Amino acid sequence: MSLCKIKMPDLGEGMTECEIVEWEVKVGDIVKEDDVLAGVMTDKAVVEIPSPVDGVIKELSGEIGELVPVGTVIVVLEVADVVSAEDRTAEPVTTAAPVASTNNIASSMSAQTLMTDTKPAEPQQFFNPQAVDSHSAQTASISRQLSAPAVKQRAKALGIDMNIISGSGPDGRVLHQDIDQFLLLQTNPSNQSSPPSQQPLTTTNAQNEQLVTPKRVGPMVLADAGEIITTPVIGLRRKIAERMQDAKQRIPHITYVEAIDVTELEALRAHLNQQKRDDQKKLSLLPMLFRAITLATRVYPVMNAHYDDVEGKLHQYQALHLGVATQTDRGLLVPVLRHADQMDIWEAAAGIKRLAEMARQGTLAKDELSGSTITCSSLGKLGGLVSTPVINSPEICVIGVNKIQTQPVFKDGGFIPRQIMNLSSSFDHRIVDGYE
Repeated sequence: MSLCKIKMPDLGEGMTECEIVEWEVKVGDIVKEDDVLAGVMTDKAVVEIPSPVDGVIKELSGEIGELVPVGTVIVVLEVADVVSAEDRTAEPVTTAAPVASTNNIASSMSAQTLMTDTKPAEPQQFFNPQAVDSHSAQTASISRQLSAPAVKQRAKALGIDMNIISGSGPDGRVLHQDIDQFLLLQTNPSNQSSPPSQQPLTTTNAQNEQLVTPKRVGPMVLADAGEIITTPVIGLRRKIAERMQDAKQRIPHITYVEAIDVTELEALRAHLNQQKRDDQKKLSLLPMLFRAITLATRVYPVMNAHYDDVEGKLHQYQALHLGVATQTDRGLLVPVLRHADQMDIWEAAAGIKRLAEMARQGTLAKDELSGSTITCSSLGKLGGLVSTPVINSPEICVIGVNKIQTQPVFKDGGFIPRQIMNLSSSFDHRIVDGYE
């Protein structure tokens, strides 16, 4: 018997510590090679830490939400044979959600992150047939259950066993809507078609093996009067908070609002949608706005830039990589449409839709969440009149799109109805002056 020690990996980007956002295992669990042990947060996404060997979990170090220095031992596995770091390496999986498809592979984990301690473990029967049979199936089911931490936390709060819910996301990922559907079936049994995975809920207590039926809970849980609910801000939510705070503290924002008459543009968009081919995505306003940004940056190239305020250097780009602010279950993500300046509106529409779907499903790769030079934040029909978008540092501008409203406009001696949309754009005043 030997011990395999797994360290917090060096995930690049100059990171010296990573936040643990989820443990997929507990002490005593039997794991197989490539089973996911934990999810850790980087600046861009969540990375899954897989097991390099078969073994039993002996120790776990670090609480959920804790920032752990790179190189710190976080998992100790007891293995049957000695396995060296050179023989066993693991590649963390980078996704926009804590657990996602293994098709999205991040940069290879350094071999230094895995170490094998050849010190013999305390004598015990490693492969107890009974223990393996009763425990491995349960562990495999739990450890491979795909869902975001927020989804798992919600299921836990509602007393729902995640393993009996059929996930509708990629690779069987359980989404919030799957929990909503499960709750609907529980509260309205007449609507249930009785698939095996959605039978009335029961859970097993590992100690006394008694079946317990949790109380039914509706889709919304209201706190009692006077009750305070405290939730730790961790994972993506913490990263968003840190980046927003840093941007507002370091960047002197100037926000400029312009009312745009989009009557003819909306008529053109409706016409193009009527004429589109079956293989083309329906046009929203955003692809047309991207085309306008492309033309505008040719006149004002300083906008398509990054400002390094540490080195005091401005990096202007020839290519236009547009960030698309996208709301997900876990918070706001900014997937990147690369070389948007080389796309027509149909290609941009397809790219925007693809990125938005991947962001919500948690299947974005690491390079699809970085490198934007200008970010566009569209609130669509919920857009109100004016917004004050926060700059996505190190970019120097962000375009905020508000909703379109029909307003009376004075023209040719009388008032006529026109479709008006406000653009609320914020700029880094250290680089951009009022003239630009």
